[in-house]
Amino acid sequence: MPSMPRWIATAALLALGSAAYADSCDQLEQANTTYNAVQSGTASGQSTRWLQQLLGITADGVWGRQSQSAYDAYVSRCGSYSYPRGATEMVNGGTVQHFYRNEVISDQTPYQRCETQQTPIYQTVQGKDDMGAVVGGALIGGVVGKVVTDNKGGTALGAILGGALANESQKKRNTTTQIVGYDNKQVCSTAYKTTTSTREVYSHSTITFMMDGMQITAEFTRP
Repeated sequence: MPSMPRWIATAALLALGSAAYADSCDQLEQANTTYNAVQSGTASGQSTRWLQQLLGITADGVWGRQSQSAYDAYVSRCGSYSYPRGATEMVNGGTVQHFYRNEVISDQTPYQRCETQQTPIYQTVQGKDDMGAVVGGALIGGVVGKVVTDNKGGTALGAILGGALANESQKKRNTTTQIVGYDNKQVCSTAYKTTTSTREVYSHSTITFMMDGMQITAEFTRP
């Protein structure tokens, strides 16, 4: 059996590749919807595996760096694929066909991210009575009281006042600020997530006509 000419085999492979390429890009909108669900954490394992299978990678349901790279390449590839849309038009003996492509738009969508944080509750704790400071203050106060008044009453009064003042001074020095508990508060901040959408945009047009018995197709962009 004679073998198939190489140029025929090559053309057949290109045709098959183009058909598969077109079929894959026809699902771009659904792929974007599933991708957005994956990014927001609402996609099911089955949906994630479907998208991975579409991208031609291992469908394990786990979205990682390999899945993201494959998705980015898929979006870039399908963004350059154009397809005919609408009926052809007859213009001056020629046939005009318009082509469109899917354009992928990425947006940063803000959302509120909240979490519960423990806020410490502070309280000033006063130091306890210091008997050493009381005794020391009383002795000094008694001596001063006796010197000033030169009698026992002055000594007693000076001892009392001296002890009290010394104790209060020591308590102030021992006063500290301590954490006595925690208060649970909900803290919210604005975060951003990437969402994608597709829109159909005009790509180019072709006109096909006959000239000197030959079919000619030219590409142009309408104004």
